[in-house]
Amino acid sequence: MVIVSKATRSSIPKDIRMKMLVLHAPEALGLKQEYIQEHQGPAH
Repeated sequence: MVIVSKATRSSIPKDIRMKMLVLHAPEALGLKQEYIQEHQGPAH
């Protein structure tokens, strides 16, 4: 686990803190929907 962690360090997304917050925050805060809207491509 340590070797893989060290070997893949450069592939950590820049917004990992926000992703972890979205995953672990209560649904009532609405962070998931906000995160999805921010990271969607242009509307069709």
